[in-house]
Amino acid sequence: MPTAGARALLAPAAVAVALLAASGWLAEPRVGYLAACALATVGAAFALWRYAPAPGRRPLALAVAALLIGSAIAGRAQVRLERFSRAPDEVGRREAAAQRLRLRRGVDDELTALRNIARRSRTLSTDSRTGALSLYEKVGMEVVDVWVNRAIGV
Repeated sequence: MPTAGARALLAPAAVAVALLAASGWLAEPRVGYLAACALATVGAAFALWRYAPAPGRRPLALAVAALLIGSAIAGRAQVRLERFSRAPDEVGRREAAAQRLRLRRGVDDELTALRNIARRSRTLSTDSRTGALSLYEKVGMEVVDVWVNRAIGV
């Protein structure tokens, strides 16, 4: 036994129970496993705060934090599983509507980007095929000859 007594073992034991309950939920997603995991995690947090000795506090705190995050994620997943098992058609319609909305927003963003590109291309200098005459002049180059292409495209 550690010098802090049997109470020092409460936090590690509660973490172990929470992990067992979480693994049970992963094998078979039921509310009972999730509730046991959440209760054991709360118990582990209380025991960590109240009884855990200083040398082992940091690893236990990390385990409790991971269990809290895992319990929250599992709770959200459980709600979604229950919703789907009750009304799969409704969930499918809702997800399809959300995907259509995301697609519409993505297409709108791409069209806006293309409009901006087209707007910028209209403002480029047309004094050469590349629109780069002003750039050449800025770096010190000079126009020596000017050629005009009057060819008709076929």
